[in-house]
Amino acid sequence: MNAIVFRAFYFIVALLHIAAIIFLPNNDSIIAASKLMLMPVLIFWVLSSLRLQENSSRLYLLLLALVFSLLGDFFLLDIIPGINSFILGLSSFLLAHISYTLLFTNSIKDLYHCFRAPVVGLSIFMLLWAAAVMYFLIPKLSDMLVPVSFYVLVIVLMVLSAISRFRRVSRQVFYLVAAGAISFLFSDMVIAINKFGSTIAHERIIVMSSYILAQYLITEGILQQKQNEQ
Repeated sequence: MNAIVFRAFYFIVALLHIAAIIFLPNNDSIIAASKLMLMPVLIFWVLSSLRLQENSSRLYLLLLALVFSLLGDFFLLDIIPGINSFILGLSSFLLAHISYTLLFTNSIKDLYHCFRAPVVGLSIFMLLWAAAVMYFLIPKLSDMLVPVSFYVLVIVLMVLSAISRFRRVSRQVFYLVAAGAISFLFSDMVIAINKFGSTIAHERIIVMSSYILAQYLITEGILQQKQNEQ
């Protein structure tokens, strides 16, 4: 299947999902079904790019992140009675972010690149942004303080690992993946503020739009990087 077809199909499903949120806000079935179609499109796109005879460890990590994201999407629908769907969803996305961090960095030492010019300002801004959100949320988190704090730490590390790729990959690949990681952080911060802090108008639209964009940009960037290396 051509990459153009996967891109088109992904954004058609994305538009259907956003349209369902806007025009059919009470139709949980259509919203859930369209949401659960998003990650499989990206998963099949990555699978179509795999070559068994090649070193495809990068794509396997990308697949792992997308599969954990799909699990997170499923659990956060909160359709299974008797389980803590939020914690399971949080755990799934935590594993997705760990997979992305491993994908973006060869070792923890690579992270120091994010504090080199000219991206040091962006890295500091990301840290201050996350710290400001946590400062606002800490009094409201109660027994969720430890899991949410750990989750925020991991996603910030994921963003910094994406920023650390500056000048170690092509400019286009860097911008795609870094923008995707930052968009993911934005999406998760909106969820946290809305759930534990203040209600945000149109939260579902904001969260899903930035999440959809994040997953696409990261996938596009990594597949372009793989293509550049061939």
